[in-house]
Amino acid sequence: MKKLLPVLFALLLAVSCSQSAGRVIPEGTFVKIYADMVLADRWLYINPESMAKADTSMVYEAVFNRYGYTTQDYLESVQYYINKPDKFSFLVTRAKDRLKNKSKEYSDLQKKAEEKEAAEKKLAEQADSLKLKKQDD
Repeated sequence: MKKLLPVLFALLLAVSCSQSAGRVIPEGTFVKIYADMVLADRWLYINPESMAKADTSMVYEAVFNRYGYTTQDYLESVQYYINKPDKFSFLVTRAKDRLKNKSKEYSDLQKKAEEKEAAEKKLAEQADSLKLKKQDD
């Protein structure tokens, strides 16, 4: 998230220096986009070999396109929401909460998958044990 803030301000600077023709993204969608941008940024950080190949703005453009928006729309939205600091702070907090919830969902799914794998392994061991018993009889 710390790495995303300089990008956000660079984008804000770029939009303030140009004429805007974008749409303001509704709050709920903006939260989803912002959270996805953080995930994309994190993925690039974890995969530095991809980061060297990828232009971050292209990665973000894919996020915007997923929701039917453009970089210009995002920049317009940042400009709009940044002029309402309380609103912008609220949206960033909602994005953070969304990421926390997704993290918990993924952790829960991982735990269930591990429990299922352990149960299957135990059943396989029991089946092998029964096979060995039958062979001994």
